[in-house]
Amino acid sequence: MTPDMPEELAIGYSTWRLLELVGLGIVMTSLCGAIVFMIPVKGVLQQIVGYAGVAFFGAATCTAVWKLLTANGPVLFINRTGIRDERIADQWIVWEAVTDVCIARVRSQKFVVLKVSPALEELLFATISKKMMQAANRALSVDGVVISPTGLSIKADALLDACCCYRAASGHPGELEGESGPKSCASNH
Repeated sequence: MTPDMPEELAIGYSTWRLLELVGLGIVMTSLCGAIVFMIPVKGVLQQIVGYAGVAFFGAATCTAVWKLLTANGPVLFINRTGIRDERIADQWIVWEAVTDVCIARVRSQKFVVLKVSPALEELLFATISKKMMQAANRALSVDGVVISPTGLSIKADALLDACCCYRAASGHPGELEGESGPKSCASNH
């Protein structure tokens, strides 16, 4: 382990990034509400889209507000043993179970993807809601455990670097970014 690397990296939510998400959510909810309530709607499809947008963006905005109000510590931990994202599960994903660490891009959003052993993947995606999320990720050609930096105080590229450094320090090096450039695991959508 390099001397400038801490024993454990603990990452929490960023107040400013959450405020950006709240602002964007308010704008999108308002636009969808305008489609339903202010603009003369010519068909049922526009009404359905407007109501669905209000529900979806309203729920996303409420989630961001809730995280802003209740975030009181780190939610993502990385060390030589593995990585733990409390937003996914309250257990460690050990580096021995990770077969690959790469970055995926879906439109303009970047994610770090951990490709894990089938046994661990089965354990992590045991509930119905998590299986639905996994199916949605696979529909976007993202296969593995997705670690999203959305709202966190770290960006996707820095998160990938941290994962690669701690994984290498654990004795499971894989490919480091400096050797062959950042690895991409999914096509752009």
